[in-house]
Amino acid sequence: MNESFLHVSDDLNTKREHDYSRQAKAYLDLAYKELGIVMRYAGSDDLALYPLCETIKKYAEACLSLFPCKRQEVRALFLLGMANLNGGSPAKASGFYEEAIAILDDPSRSVRFPDEQHARAELNYLAAGAYSLQLKFRMARQHAEQADAIFRTLTTEAGSIDPGVDLANLSILLTSFFHLAEWSEKDAYFSLARHLAEQAPNAREWYARFDWLEALFYRWNGQLKRAYLLASAGARTLKEIGSPRAVMHLSRLNSVVADIALDLVEFHEDRASSDANTYVSIGQTYAREALELSLQTNHISNKNMALLASARHDGLINCNTNRLFVIENVWKQAEYYKDDTLVAQVYTNLGIEFEAQKERDLAATCYRQAIARTELADIPTMGVLAHRRLRVQQEMYV
Repeated sequence: MNESFLHVSDDLNTKREHDYSRQAKAYLDLAYKELGIVMRYAGSDDLALYPLCETIKKYAEACLSLFPCKRQEVRALFLLGMANLNGGSPAKASGFYEEAIAILDDPSRSVRFPDEQHARAELNYLAAGAYSLQLKFRMARQHAEQADAIFRTLTTEAGSIDPGVDLANLSILLTSFFHLAEWSEKDAYFSLARHLAEQAPNAREWYARFDWLEALFYRWNGQLKRAYLLASAGARTLKEIGSPRAVMHLSRLNSVVADIALDLVEFHEDRASSDANTYVSIGQTYAREALELSLQTNHISNKNMALLASARHDGLINCNTNRLFVIENVWKQAEYYKDDTLVAQVYTNLGIEFEAQKERDLAATCYRQAIARTELADIPTMGVLAHRRLRVQQEMYV
């Protein structure tokens, strides 16, 4: 978003505000210098970035203490949001973004400038991302929709809209639709996302990521073969790209492909058929590769997903491994990190494991716990598989 005033510490429109502060501008200059370093190395080493984020907070708070003009205040809040987001505090970040948006939306402001639409769009996108990290998908959807509405009205001439930001916002919006089980509008947004991806420099990676997202929708809708085709195509593309970011995404997507392959086995009309055996082998291969890549990239969440997929495969073939121990360890980490989506998946996988051991009452209890957790956390989609398995169990044994 090249025209957003948030990307520079000062500009002519800001100087035109009657309460413009030169001292505030000096603090903003220092904070933006630190932010440039943080953004250059974001995602590489959070511990190394932490002191820089704390310095940004110090300068931004010093700026606010001077009661600067509104555009300077918005910049300081933006900086506090970015420092907290990159410093591992998305809840605080979303609060600062909300404050900045409220200033820009304030109807009592006497002076407004055209470039503020770009800033409003970006702040809504950033707030959506921060809420998504907190698994607050209803708030994420609300802000992503607001950002998207502005994106659609802005001209794309002269590169005024960064296609990467636009696509990232659509990804957050579609992810929110998925978790909230609001699937009616997904087709139009997927079509828009694939069209916009053509303009992005890393188009193939975006195509792969949207294949992955769409595969999730189809899996939860029960269209397993279509889900498998999309997810495996996305995995192949990410593997071919081979960049560090693509490999990180691949380590998670491989677990998704493994789970879909194992779904195809479990719901196959003839589990002893060569077709079902092929999917067993596919599930094993993708689960193993997912675990290897998660260890290579040192990604805890992806490792937990891979462990669940591996345990599920072992249970399906009656492999003599300590699967309950593995699943319970993942549950402990999910609870520690307050990851409700993973907790729901753990309970669902525990139910699958108990079913494999003919412990149907324990399985039903686990499915109900998965459903209860998703209702409490307002992520209904994550309870769909447990609902489906509970219904199948009831139909078979009642």
